[in-house]
Amino acid sequence: MKKLIIFVALFFALNRANAQPPNNPIFYGGDGDGIARSSYLQSSVNNQLGGDGDGIAKASYLQSSTNIQVGGDGDGWHAGNYAQLADASLFFGGDGDGLTMQTYQSIADQALFYGGPGDGWASIVYALGPLPVTLLSFNGEEKEGQHHLYWKTSTEQNTSHFVIEHSADAKLFKELGMTNAAGNSQEEKEYRFANKTPLLGNNFYRLKMVDIDGKFTYSNVVLLNVLKDKTTILLYPNPSATQLNIELQNLPVQANVSMRIIDITGKTIWSSQSKYQGISYQIDISEFASGLYQLIIGYGNEKQVIKFRRL
Repeated sequence: MKKLIIFVALFFALNRANAQPPNNPIFYGGDGDGIARSSYLQSSVNNQLGGDGDGIAKASYLQSSTNIQVGGDGDGWHAGNYAQLADASLFFGGDGDGLTMQTYQSIADQALFYGGPGDGWASIVYALGPLPVTLLSFNGEEKEGQHHLYWKTSTEQNTSHFVIEHSADAKLFKELGMTNAAGNSQEEKEYRFANKTPLLGNNFYRLKMVDIDGKFTYSNVVLLNVLKDKTTILLYPNPSATQLNIELQNLPVQANVSMRIIDITGKTIWSSQSKYQGISYQIDISEFASGLYQLIIGYGNEKQVIKFRRL
């Protein structure tokens, strides 16, 4: 019995000698490693905390509000917090870029996005969308004091009708009439419309092609110019990317006809001289740079200047 008591006492003594001392410094951090010497928690020694210039607070582990972390006067970030400035002028548009100075949305009626008075484009914006109809051609002619317009489609999908529009200045168009469309077709369809009271001078025509959902697109513009001597100048399509068609009607046969095209610098880039034979003229403009041009037509003592746009 005495031997057993001695063995048990010796066993507990050895175990206690091998146990981790509760205050043994070897298990605690030293002065420079940022681990507390009295516990295993991270200490608040400077080794673990940020300095003045790194944006980390010295008193906590949260991001500080030091200036290095916040924006300067010109970068659109607030110098006192991290939110974007609502009124930072850096994020607003100037007077000429079509962006408002008060919000970040584009101005709907900013003139920058519209066509000018002489570039052949309407001064209103039309939403883009799938074409309700594929238009093959749109042109016209003068007959006995009336303007006859012709157009041809190759395909129509859910097409409702065509609105024929007229203008004297290519800016303000008004409805002349309406023609019903085929609706759905994979075959060529031909249409016509007559303006019985054309104006003396410029008569611009275009088609508004409307589908059954109310979506619409516009055709090219056709110009029929009625002169005082009853001569008519027909020009189409405008704008064009490849060819410009010109017809002179009611001119005396063998009349001298001169034509020339000038660019926006006033330089003549194409010219022609011929005797009038009652035929139409086709001018290849596919090599022209995109932009606005002037076609000058002369015959007898008359001269007409017509603007057109190369796409």
